[in-house]
Amino acid sequence: MKTLRRSRPRVEFCCDDPNLTPAAGLAAVAELDRVVGIAQRIDAAVGRLASARARGRPFGASDVVLGFAESQLAGGDFMVDIDTRRGDTAGASLRAIANPPASTTAAALARRVGAKGVVRLSRCLGELAQAFFQHLPEPERSRLVLIRPTIDIDPTEVEAYGHDKEGFAWNHQGQWAARPLPIVWAEAGLVLHAKLLSAKQDPRPHARRMITRALGSLPAGLATPRVRIDSGFFDGSLAGVCLDAGADYAVSVPRNPAF
Repeated sequence: MKTLRRSRPRVEFCCDDPNLTPAAGLAAVAELDRVVGIAQRIDAAVGRLASARARGRPFGASDVVLGFAESQLAGGDFMVDIDTRRGDTAGASLRAIANPPASTTAAALARRVGAKGVVRLSRCLGELAQAFFQHLPEPERSRLVLIRPTIDIDPTEVEAYGHDKEGFAWNHQGQWAARPLPIVWAEAGLVLHAKLLSAKQDPRPHARRMITRALGSLPAGLATPRVRIDSGFFDGSLAGVCLDAGADYAVSVPRNPAF
């Protein structure tokens, strides 16, 4: 008995065809932008950033913010990854920002936002959360109205490997890191407010104003919110902020005799 061995043809997968895009899912971002008006609201809050033009139009804050957001949603980890989206001509018509600025331009424009622009962006985030809620399907809106909104404040730390990264610092684990501080409406999965701190900054003083803004960003008609705080924010003033805003709170107490 003789066994015949047949060689199998080699199959290669590649993305050389310029008519194909690896990030077709960004069409969902573009649709959300169309319905809620993300870019329009960001530009109205911050305005134009430079005289440089993208195909005949000046860059707006939305080109930077949404451009980086779409880059990250498509798998980008660094600012330079926005150039990959720029090179994806097939996916341009599917994205909210068809022609984002180059990474070097976007970095320069981001610096022009300034402290006042960051505050305006934070307020815009709350407005977008309310607009998103209004456009939810009726069953989902009814579900969120019937349950008490839970506000989570839970910072994390992101390590970097370039010691010239602005705003980073050494943390207690010996990592060169920054500390993103998001405040999330848990049931809706929405970030109501956020701030980026260095790893050595105490988040508690910043949390007071952030909690107030986050609670003010909740849509009208919801039940009494509850703020959930971990032990790193064990501070009587934070409890007072919650009570003053008409919210309940739950805080983890560290096992420390000093407290």
